[in-house]
Amino acid sequence: MTRKNNWLLTAVQMGLLAWSGATLAADKVYVANEGADTVSVLDAASFKTLASVRVGKAPHNVQVSPDGKVVWVTNNGEPAQTADASEHKEMAQGSHDAMGKPGAVWAIDTATNAVVAKVPVGMHPAHVVVSPDGRFAYITNGDDNTVSVIDTAARSLVATIPVG
Repeated sequence: MTRKNNWLLTAVQMGLLAWSGATLAADKVYVANEGADTVSVLDAASFKTLASVRVGKAPHNVQVSPDGKVVWVTNNGEPAQTADASEHKEMAQGSHDAMGKPGAVWAIDTATNAVVAKVPVGMHPAHVVVSPDGRFAYITNGDDNTVSVIDTAARSLVATIPVG
């Protein structure tokens, strides 16, 4: 085992994955790649990449459902656009402007590594936690001080709770 793999194994054992935008499910590790707009699926034993799932702009945090069937991914949103009057086209402003638009939470089927839902939530969704019974996913939205509640079976937003 290489030094790099030893560090990852230690991180898994210490529970650092949830803090770092990664989570462990059975025999797989799911890692949010903010700069690549993907979630990597790694084999937990060999650390080899099994899949790369495109989930839109700036995925930030991942959480596996208690039954291990779905991975929920917070997505900070698409970059804001401004019109360039001289050339009559839209231009992306910058990665942090994504915080000014609503984000989304994506659901990935762990059996197929396919995106099965995209649920719009509040501004700059940062973290997702799935309830112990798997019925709801709770998402913190940093720019509008809310928590979004998703019904995981219906894969739809059911509540937005002001918290700040």
